[in-house]
Amino acid sequence: MQIIRILAVITLMLISVPNIIGAKSTTSLESRIGGLLEMHNPKEFEKAWRECNKLVSHTDEAKDLKYQLNWQKIMFYYHINMNADTVAKYAPLVQEYLLENKRYKDYYYIWGVLGDAYTSVGKISKAINEGRKMQKDANMRKNKEGAAYSAYTIAMAYYNCQDATNANIYFNKVIPLLTETKNWSLYVVAAGNYIGSLLVDKNIKEAEKIFIKLDNLIEKSQTDTTIVLPGALYPIVRGILASQIYWEKKDVKMIVKYMKIMNKFYQDNPGYSRVAMYKLKQRYANLTNNYAEEDRYIDSLLVEFDGDMSNEYKLYDARSKLYESMGNYKGALKMLQKHNVLYDSINNATSKSQLAQFSAEYDLNQLEFEKIELDIQLKNKVLMIYAIVITALVILLIIVAIFIKYLLKANKRIKLALKVKDTFIHHISHEVRTPLNYLVGFSDIIAEQVAEDESVKMMAKEMAKGKTELIKMFDDIVLLSELEDESFKLKVETIDLNKMVEDIKQEVMPLIPEDVNFICNIDEDLLQVTTSRNLVKCVIFQLLHNSFKFTSTGSVTLEITKSNNSLSIIVTDTGIGIPQSDFETIFDDFKKVDEFTQGLGIGLYISKIIASKLKGTIWLDSTYHKGTKFFVNIPLYNSQID
Repeated sequence: MQIIRILAVITLMLISVPNIIGAKSTTSLESRIGGLLEMHNPKEFEKAWRECNKLVSHTDEAKDLKYQLNWQKIMFYYHINMNADTVAKYAPLVQEYLLENKRYKDYYYIWGVLGDAYTSVGKISKAINEGRKMQKDANMRKNKEGAAYSAYTIAMAYYNCQDATNANIYFNKVIPLLTETKNWSLYVVAAGNYIGSLLVDKNIKEAEKIFIKLDNLIEKSQTDTTIVLPGALYPIVRGILASQIYWEKKDVKMIVKYMKIMNKFYQDNPGYSRVAMYKLKQRYANLTNNYAEEDRYIDSLLVEFDGDMSNEYKLYDARSKLYESMGNYKGALKMLQKHNVLYDSINNATSKSQLAQFSAEYDLNQLEFEKIELDIQLKNKVLMIYAIVITALVILLIIVAIFIKYLLKANKRIKLALKVKDTFIHHISHEVRTPLNYLVGFSDIIAEQVAEDESVKMMAKEMAKGKTELIKMFDDIVLLSELEDESFKLKVETIDLNKMVEDIKQEVMPLIPEDVNFICNIDEDLLQVTTSRNLVKCVIFQLLHNSFKFTSTGSVTLEITKSNNSLSIIVTDTGIGIPQSDFETIFDDFKKVDEFTQGLGIGLYISKIIASKLKGTIWLDSTYHKGTKFFVNIPLYNSQID
């Protein structure tokens, strides 16, 4: 898809120039500065710019005029004759002036120009770096304009790297910010590029919906004074975007319609760039198999996009396909080689790596930004929100637990229910984790707001414990579903046993009652063993979880030893123990000694299946009467579990 970035640049430039030069300019020098962008030759521009610069130093308004002059320099080498290095040189000078005058919108706009200039010449890494710095700055100033420009930078970086999936995620973040700040011009530009990204993913239906909204917005701006849009957006929407949408739909009639609309526009506005009409005519020629006409308009577009790698490589790709259709395979190969050279310079591994890092940093900074706003909103609503959170969590826990238990029991009777249960379990486990983390996160924030209230702190602790129990329930159900699946494959690896035990300690820490001592005894010579890390870790966690649940005082002990190429795991507790009548059924599914305790009663059943998968055994020591004592014996990696 053809990116509309260059015309977006024109749009934003037209928005900002009146703020710089303005219709109220009163001196001849200001008029000369304002006319610099009418030039197209770099030598002529530089000569005129230097002459103005000499005159500026001798005026009473030198600082303001110098700022205007530097702004024009940036716009010339960004819009008319792309030179990212020159933009990078003058952008800080303009930004310094804008900060002094607290013109934050223009301040972040210029920053976005710099990032976009780097993208235009294929310097994605530098664009990413500018976007990263912009996000940190916006976060510090709590400025949503800056947050929008930063998110837009990420979206365009992903877009230029041909990663439409991630690009669409950030386009969706930009749109609400721009709507909130009423930055309609950038809104149209962002939505336009979002359309291009959707078309890369072949989501034509959604792309056309957005296009229709933009087309209506352009129309509404003609009569609604609250929507201020420069005329340059007209050809972007009704020319470039229209050509993209209806070329993808193979709708010649609609392309002809917009060709007529744009022809009327250019008659009324002869000074505008003809890129939009070139794109419409190129697409029309392509759909009507007029090879000569299509080639001619590709030439015109290459002239317009000279130096803009992010657009040039797509045009070379289009020309390669055109030559292939004409039977000119030598020419097609040559164009494809040009496309590949430009594409590789943009879409390289280093850029993707930095982009992933930038995205992670953006998300963290954005979360921090949102947390600051949330803290302010919560000051007068702490107790009420806390009650809602507690109630929602309890209801969620009860409903989901009952429904899942019903599905699992049905699995034993109806084979068809197995597929339904598996699909539901995986979806519900994923979907519930996010709101659950939100609820607990809110509770933590609320607890901080009322830290002096011990009862609230206690409720927050219980809520965190409830979250741990609920997540374990989902994990157990998903794991049980996977273990019972005939396609389950055992994965063995060499593991650091001590590190694994340390990880387990961290996971069980919230489960340990205050009056219970947790003891770990591991053979000193047990450094590394070869087995299934996930399954061994899971069986240990299940046994420890079971012990902590039924032990209110005393201790829980984990012992791990090695003998005869087998791993022995012993978990002992001083809890309430297990009645002798339940010894034979304790490893059955949904077996609960105490029906009033939390859980589904499948922890020991999962442990038995895991032991079986590992060609090992698990049993309860019936001679131990001070609580419970479980033994697990697992052969280490050999031909049996190869």
